[in-house]
Amino acid sequence: MPTLPIPASAISLGQTRTTVPTPVDLPRETLVRHTAFLGGSGSGKTTLPLIEQLLLRGVPAILLDRKGDLCSYANSEAWEMPTDDPRLMAYRQLLHDHIDVAVYTPGTLVDAGRPLSIAITPPGLGQLPGAERQQMANYCAAPLGGIMGYMSAVLDKKPDGGSGAGDRRTQHPSDR
Repeated sequence: MPTLPIPASAISLGQTRTTVPTPVDLPRETLVRHTAFLGGSGSGKTTLPLIEQLLLRGVPAILLDRKGDLCSYANSEAWEMPTDDPRLMAYRQLLHDHIDVAVYTPGTLVDAGRPLSIAITPPGLGQLPGAERQQMANYCAAPLGGIMGYMSAVLDKKPDGGSGAGDRRTQHPSDR
C-alpha cells in the first residue's frame, strides 16, 4: 500500500539502462526555486511521475500545458477508471486525496474553467510610504517587463526622481 513520501526525500527519476540498472534520484533540495520541465512532443514529460512525486511531498506546482494532456487530473472520471493493478489504484487514491487541482482556461472557453489571475503585488502595497511603495512596484514590474520583452537598467529607481542610473527608462527592444 503506497504511503506519503517523506517531504525531504529524493525524487525517483527511474533507473539507468545498463547491464546493472541503477536508480536515478533527484535530491529534493535541488528544487528550491522555480523549475521547468521542457521537452519535445513524445519525450515523456507527461508520463514521468515527477510532478506527482513533488505534489505528494507538498511542493506546489503550476503546470502549463498547451495541449491539455494534464487536464485529466481535474477530470473525476479519470480518477475512477478501473484498473487490475491494486497498487496503481492505491497510488491513484493517495494522490487524489492529497492534491488540489484547479484548471485555468484564460480566454479559451466561454463560461468554463477559471480565468487566470495572478497577483503581481504583495498585499498592503498601498499602505507603504511613497518611496517604499515605488520601490516595491518596480520590483513587481521588472519581471513582467522581462516577459514582455522590455529591459530595465535598474530596479532601484531613486524615489526623488533625481539623476543617475535609476533614471534610465525602460525600453522595448524594437525602440533601440
